[in-house]
Amino acid sequence: MALNSESPIQSESSGYPALDSAALAGAKRLRFAPARRRGVPVATMFLQPIEFRHPEGGVLQGSPDANPH
Repeated sequence: MALNSESPIQSESSGYPALDSAALAGAKRLRFAPARRRGVPVATMFLQPIEFRHPEGGVLQGSPDANPH
C-alpha cells in the first residue's frame, strides 16, 4: 500500500478483497512521525507493506514469506 497522511492508496492487491479492505481500514489508524528535511517536516509518499498472518502461525499464500528467494 502507498500511504500519505491524508488518504491511504492501495498500490497492490492481496488477491483477497476482504484483506484489502481490512488493510485500508487499518492504515487509517497508523501514525507516523513526519519526514524531515534539514529538521523541517516535509510531505512525502512511501510504501508500507501490510502482512496478514493466521493466528495459528500460518503464512498466507502470496506473502513474501511464502516464497523464499
